[in-house]
This record gives sequence, C-alpha cells and structure tokens, in this order.
Amino acid sequence: MSVPIRSITFWLNAFIPRDIAGATTVLREGEYKGLTAFSVAPCYLTDQRNFSNEMRAPSRMHSIAKVDLDDLKPVLTQWHRCDDLVECDPVSGEVLRQRQGSTSNMKFLCAATEPTILIRMDCKYTDPLAPAAHGIGEIEYNGTIEINPIAGTIDIDLMICLFPAFEGYAAIEDHPGVILFRHAPPAGILTLGPPRGANRRIRSHWDNSTLSGRRKDEHSNNRV
Repeated sequence: MSVPIRSITFWLNAFIPRDIAGATTVLREGEYKGLTAFSVAPCYLTDQRNFSNEMRAPSRMHSIAKVDLDDLKPVLTQWHRCDDLVECDPVSGEVLRQRQGSTSNMKFLCAATEPTILIRMDCKYTDPLAPAAHGIGEIEYNGTIEINPIAGTIDIDLMICLFPAFEGYAAIEDHPGVILFRHAPPAGILTLGPPRGANRRIRSHWDNSTLSGRRKDEHSNNRV
C-alpha cells in the first residue's frame, strides 16, 4: 500500500570525480598536498569524492528543492550553491586562482499542483575562463520532477551533460535519502572533448510503497 507524501526534499549535484583516468594527478606539494587536480593546465582541483548522498558534499553545482505538502497548496523552497574553483601550480602546489561560480542561472519552479505536482528546473553554470577540454566551462541540468503525493511516486525526466558526474537524491520526510540517479562520465570523454550543453537524458521512477522505495532508471544519449 502506498504511503502518502507530506514533504519531500530533492538534491542534485554536478561534481568532478576525485580520480579520472588519464586526466587527474595527485598534488605532491603545497596547501592541497595529497588532493587531486587536472593534470593539464589549468590544474583545477577536483571535488575529491565519488558519489555521495551527503547533502553538503563538495560540488560544482548543488541544488536543493523542498516541497511541503501539509498546506492547502504545495510550498516550494529552494537553495543553490557553487563551490569555489581552485587552480594550483602542478609542481609547487601554490594556489594561483580561486573563484566561486554564480547561482543566478539556477532556478526551480512549481509549474503545476494538480493532479500531480510538477517541478521544473533550469540550472546552468558557466565559467568562461575554464578551457573547453576540461568540460566544466558550461554545466547544466534541466527538466522536470513530478510528484504524486497520494500514490507516493516520483518521476524525474532530466537532461544533463556528459561531463562531469551527476547525481540526484530524494528524502521523504525524515527518512534517509534514496538514490534517484547517478551518472558517471563516459571513459575517455575528456580526451574526446565533451560536447557542449545538456545532451544526455536521465529518467527515473521511484515508488514509496515501501520505506526503502523502488527505483527504475532509464538513460538515453539523445535529446528529445
């Protein structure tokens, strides 16, 4: 039997994995000794992690959307964050530049409340100083999250980039976060040169019929 949803929190991240074959190296000196960075200049630090449902995990882009359903109409609250991009000298480890990206182009919108709740997202990060070969000059995720609070289901339909890594989670009320999707960059994508824009489709269905939920994912390389 489905459990009605009273509140739900989503969070989505785009992050640079700690280790990328042929593209990252470990810094041997300096303040960030032992951390990984791109091996080709500019040597930006990675986000020093793999997939994680920790809400505050370091990320290039991080978005949270909370939907409260106890009122007559759903109430949407959102937060967005871009962590600092740090460039280091590959030999000395000296910090050469550090800057934080803008969240001005990261937005969620409650587009419908009946018969289901439809959240539209349009989130984009740009850094004109980052070389195209690094794959982080333009990062985005956009699409929809559809909630059926009576049936206890969540459906996501997103477009993401091929690089970096992307992940999405949802927490129903006070329960632990569950995985909606995880996308690792294809092997060798930086060597080939990642295409610009969101061109990979991610679709996932989550059913709250049990506390752990059930998830079904679909992945497509084609924009629709």
